[in-house]
Amino acid sequence: MININKIIAQRYSSLQYLTGFERNRAVIYCSKRHRAYKIFCLLLCGLILSGCTSVFFSGASAAYDRYNWQEKIKNQEISVSIDNAFKSDARFRQSNIKTTSFNYQVILIGQVPSEEIRQLAAQIAADTAGVKHVYNFIEIGQPSTASQELCDTWLTTKIKGEIIAHADMDPDQIKVISENNTVYLIGILTHDQAEQAIEIARYTEGVKKVVKIFEYITYSKIDHEAEPSASHK
Repeated sequence: MININKIIAQRYSSLQYLTGFERNRAVIYCSKRHRAYKIFCLLLCGLILSGCTSVFFSGASAAYDRYNWQEKIKNQEISVSIDNAFKSDARFRQSNIKTTSFNYQVILIGQVPSEEIRQLAAQIAADTAGVKHVYNFIEIGQPSTASQELCDTWLTTKIKGEIIAHADMDPDQIKVISENNTVYLIGILTHDQAEQAIEIARYTEGVKKVVKIFEYITYSKIDHEAEPSASHK
């Protein structure tokens, strides 16, 4: 427990020369300093714990030999390349397409005005260097409203947070995206981990449908699920 009087005495040499106003200001000053110190300590503890968590998850990734940072960068480059192709093509001006690349598999979601544009988007993605497979979930219709986009963002954030908090997996093993209350789960998981993620998404309020695109992994082999399957609430 900090002795305010002692601190004030050290700062002003002697308490007897302080007026009531000066004393009050000194107490406020010292209290603020103490509060700032406590906040600093809490932040420092948080950073330390975050570091420990990062080490724990990194160890899990190494043990399963899954999805390293070089691959994440390459997949990010694939997504950016496809997005830039859409933005530079006048035929996509009335389209709303979101691109996600995970383990060189590209997932397209959003809305376009026609089937022709929908197929064109899939072809552009498939022709991009490094892409192994394209899952085309684009719908024909008007772009999502701002309120729907906000709802989808909230669903993604909530589900990802629940997976981090409760599922027994490295968060980097799975990607969560949402569109029109449909949640897409893409990842490299064991069967048990996949079930955990599906259950979390399925029972999240506001979710209408869950689509999974998983590569199943065991200690001895990798089982690849070639086709995505939908899991309804």
